[in-house]
Amino acid sequence: MSDCHDEKATEIMMRKRFSANLKRRMKAMNISHNELGLKVRLQGSEIYRYTAGQIFPRIERYARLCDALEVDPSYLIRKSRFADPDV
Repeated sequence: MSDCHDEKATEIMMRKRFSANLKRRMKAMNISHNELGLKVRLQGSEIYRYTAGQIFPRIERYARLCDALEVDPSYLIRKSRFADPDV
């Protein structure tokens, strides 16, 4: 049971980190959900779900996001010194 709880907690933490870093990068690039969606061939609503921390992209979509945002793949999931201390 503990392992399952730990995995779920890790998943939630990763989604929070990803969401915060994605929003930060989109703001820095002055790009909207719809604009990013067009660049990566996804609906703006799916990008919104990523920024809301509701879902995490599959690997091929993650790679497209990193390319469009011009970041190393580790950028979107690393702990940021600007993030919530719990993330």
